[in-house]
Amino acid sequence: MYIREKKNASGTITIQMIEKRRRQNIILKTIGVGRREEEIELLKSRAKDYIRTLERERNKEQLQFSFMPEVRDGEVIEEFLKRERCEIRAVGPELILGKIFDEIGLNEIEEELFKDMVFCRIVYPTSKLKMIKYLWMYKHKKISATSIYRFLDKFYKNYQEQVQRIIYEHSLRIVKKLQVVFYDMITLYFETEDEDDLRKIGFSKDGKFQCPQIMLGLLVT
Repeated sequence: MYIREKKNASGTITIQMIEKRRRQNIILKTIGVGRREEEIELLKSRAKDYIRTLERERNKEQLQFSFMPEVRDGEVIEEFLKRERCEIRAVGPELILGKIFDEIGLNEIEEELFKDMVFCRIVYPTSKLKMIKYLWMYKHKKISATSIYRFLDKFYKNYQEQVQRIIYEHSLRIVKKLQVVFYDMITLYFETEDEDDLRKIGFSKDGKFQCPQIMLGLLVT
């Protein structure tokens, strides 16, 4: 992590925080823009304060797992379970979401995998392959990707209309009148390194993580 001084065409200097990740320079934060020497020194001082704050936060995170060997992301809990010979069970989703699941009436579907997939989609909304890992780590259920894809085919043929009816009737009891809307979101990036109040560096669906982004949502009836 280091401070970069970027000279702009206008003669001003942009002070940025840079971190090298996998051979790429990632802009962590744009501190500001200055022209005079005292302005630039003030921005550098703020950048150093930012570095110290960020390092303290990272040290706290590392301290929590200081007893563990170095492992890749996503393997910390699994490595801990192997070393300590214990198991972790996620009971919160069963206690909270399970009650809602039953009140809606979705327990009419007597397929355990359907319930697991619904809970996982809410608690751990990732890919189907990562859902397999979640079910194994927190519910100790070993399920293959093939089983999931086969169940989705079965669900489409046997349960889709039943689930739609259950959800529709439950929603109608609550709101009395229903209107359907469709919503989607995308990220757009700008070919610049400078952030402002609207454009911020962050997640990019195009893989342009070094560029400022905006999120664009679309809602239609």
